[in-house]
Formats: sequence, C-alpha cells, structure tokens
Amino acid sequence: MVNLELWNLETKVIGNLKMADRFGSRLLGYMFRKSPHYEAILLTPCNSIHCLFMRFPIDVLFLDGENRVLRKVEGLRPWRLAGPVAGARSVVETRAGGFREVLVGDTITVRPAEGTGRDL
Repeated sequence: MVNLELWNLETKVIGNLKMADRFGSRLLGYMFRKSPHYEAILLTPCNSIHCLFMRFPIDVLFLDGENRVLRKVEGLRPWRLAGPVAGARSVVETRAGGFREVLVGDTITVRPAEGTGRDL
C-alpha cells in the first residue's frame, strides 16, 4: 500500500492518510476504535457519513471531483450523521481539530508520501 499525505496548497495537513475505496473499508472507517488507527481516512466514492459505533469526535471534509472542499464539519460526535452533500465525491475524516486550517473552498491534494510520484 502506498503511504499517502493530504496537502492544502503547500502545507501538509495529514501525513498518514489511508485510502478507503472498497465497500468494507468505507463501512468500517473508525468504527469500534478507541482512537484513530490512521491519522486520516479518505472515503471514495462517498457523499455522506455516519459515526455509529465510534468512540471519539472527528472532523470531516466533503470534497467534489476536483478535491475542492464543499463542506467542513468540525467535532462531529459519535452516533451522529453528516450529509449527503450535493456534489461531493469523497470524504476525508480525521481526529477532531485536525482540519482547523482548512477552509470551505480550499482545494486539497492527495500525494504519495515524500513526493515519490504524481498527485492523486
């Protein structure tokens, strides 16, 4: 598996991003964990999420097909829902406070770690 990073312009936001692009990995996400097992998870395709069976709050970014932030949810608590968000193609989840510097309208980039390849 390729190690991925999440960038906002030239600022690294997340250094350990897991791609969840299959039904099982999207369904489970952070469920049943006492704390995040990855710094962040990129769920694709996805336009809504749930926090059922989660034990900690998360921050969420809803992204369009160009990785532009359509909606940002901060501190989403366990047992809550978010979305669906019109136009969203993917979602990034991280621990609460992890997207403090990201704004709606920003375009984020997913890159292989340490610039070892092209952007995704």
